[in-house]
Amino acid sequence: MSGTEETLRKLEIFSSLGNEEIVRLGTIAEEVHTKAGDVIIEEGRHSDSLYIIKSGCVMVKSSGGVNVILGEGAPLGELSFIDMGLPSATATAQEDSVLVRIPKKSFEGLLTSDSAFAYKIFRAIAVSLCRKLRDTNEWLQTKQWLSEIEKEARFLPKF
Repeated sequence: MSGTEETLRKLEIFSSLGNEEIVRLGTIAEEVHTKAGDVIIEEGRHSDSLYIIKSGCVMVKSSGGVNVILGEGAPLGELSFIDMGLPSATATAQEDSVLVRIPKKSFEGLLTSDSAFAYKIFRAIAVSLCRKLRDTNEWLQTKQWLSEIEKEARFLPKF
């Protein structure tokens, strides 16, 4: 398996795919080399690709104030890649990095050429999104629980 295919395998939305499907995805993927400071995806501007960090690190900043540094194996632009909406954050290389790029047009061509393959891909994406939704729900429940504890703590004596 090539380095690109290994990178694809690390991506959660493709982790349940077999070797044959990963190899097929690898045929449409390409490596992109970036320099520190290069903008990969810009919030609010159309993006036609999914990126996976092969090496290096990328800062993702949203206008909502969320800043995250992502490293090897992390996806960039997966939401807008799937739902065709505008990116909700800007991704900028923090150091020279190598990314694996999957162009949307090539991806769609691969899916329309083989319905069984398309089913496997969309099933993998659905499972990944469900996992993320469950994680978010758990996080929100924890946050709500902590908020209730903080409210009650106001009435405890201070030592």
